[in-house]
Amino acid sequence: MNVKYCLCLLLACFLFCLLCNPLALYFLSDDFDSMFMAQTWSGVIHSYRPGSDFLLHTDHLLYNYNASGYHITNYLLHFLTVFMLFFTTRQLLQPFYSPKTVEQYAFVASLIFLFYPFHSECIFWLVGRSSLLAALFAMASIYCYLRKKAGISWYILSLVCLILGLFSYESIWTLPAFIIILSLIYDKGTTLKYKLLYAGGYWLVFFIYLVARFYLTTTFIGSPYGTQKIVSLNILLLLRNLASLLSRSFVPPMQSSIWFVICLCIMVLMIAVVLFKIKGQITTPIVVTTIAFLLCLLPVISLGIDTHDTESERFLYMPSTFLSILFSIVLHTLFKNKTAYAIGVLLAAQIVFLSISYRSFVAASKVTKATAQGLSSLQQTHIIYCINLPGQYKGGFIFRNGIANAANLFAPQVKEVNIVSQSVLSNYPNNYRLDFYPLNNLPGSLKKMLALKSASQTAVLVWDMRSLNVYR
Repeated sequence: MNVKYCLCLLLACFLFCLLCNPLALYFLSDDFDSMFMAQTWSGVIHSYRPGSDFLLHTDHLLYNYNASGYHITNYLLHFLTVFMLFFTTRQLLQPFYSPKTVEQYAFVASLIFLFYPFHSECIFWLVGRSSLLAALFAMASIYCYLRKKAGISWYILSLVCLILGLFSYESIWTLPAFIIILSLIYDKGTTLKYKLLYAGGYWLVFFIYLVARFYLTTTFIGSPYGTQKIVSLNILLLLRNLASLLSRSFVPPMQSSIWFVICLCIMVLMIAVVLFKIKGQITTPIVVTTIAFLLCLLPVISLGIDTHDTESERFLYMPSTFLSILFSIVLHTLFKNKTAYAIGVLLAAQIVFLSISYRSFVAASKVTKATAQGLSSLQQTHIIYCINLPGQYKGGFIFRNGIANAANLFAPQVKEVNIVSQSVLSNYPNNYRLDFYPLNNLPGSLKKMLALKSASQTAVLVWDMRSLNVYR
């Protein structure tokens, strides 16, 4: 292994932190629900992701309500996945390229994955860390599987990584199918019987997991993965969702559907040109990574992804591991001596779009942090009314959910939370203020609308584009 590549990846991770400072992020939306659960975690099944829930509980023990600690954990998980992708790519490509070429391809794939611009939910939102864990354990499982000839312990460790991934997130469900492909291609000199035995171990683990999941939750799939859409076999809907997942893997979200379609058409044309240019150089790794990328989209095909903002970008985290390997191979094949320039342009574009997404999550964090501070000040309050409760800012969720549990966390004496009206934050809050007023100063129109009772124990929270106004 060339140590310089690992050092360069470390420097790239440091640059990532400078560009997207984790200390500027706070708890968002569903995070408050997860945080409330993490306080009393005792093996409770939450969408049957006990691994993710346990890690969140561990963060709670370490950091309590210091959001920076949780986000640093997310960043560390992302960086670990980047390095794991580097080592796994080396194992995947070793049989097909020279050692020097393998190192270069693996390094570039890891760089592309590190700055891949459509990871916002996984990295900047605590709820998305399940995808981080699943991808990390998937890469580790593949790496160990490809090293199993060095000893049976590698194969056992690969199965353990699969189990840990299954306990983290459903995006790893297609790994047993990918192992069959690896077995057929990489286990040369091994009889078909042993190939089936190797792959069968993964399917056995997966079957036991599904049985345990059904026993504990009474469902194999569960509501988060749109059971009814799969059972109803709405082929047109599934194809549309697949198309949106494929398009968002290459094209950033756009408010204008017309511009999104135009950019998508340009991207399709570029892909067609690339395929024409390399049609005589399509190698086994290109085919394998393409199949793996498509397989990784299947667990979320019932849900699809939003093409207007960053919602559901966590679904792209696992597929992008293989897409990054594919990009690396294709760029080196297509540009040869000018590969460095092409990679530089791609990384620059990725950083721009990633920074835009990060800005949205920072904006959302300013509002939720001000809200947490406002709730903490309501020491004698039992009833809260929420006016213009903001749902999101350009894909960064604010209080799509979670306001009730935010009150439970920061104002536990509150017995009742009433959402009177909701809104969308449309302007970037440079300095989101927290202002306090006596309840008597509440505008007359709001007093009449709310018809307040027990005013001495009541507070009204009014959000606008620049501040949260707390009337208490």
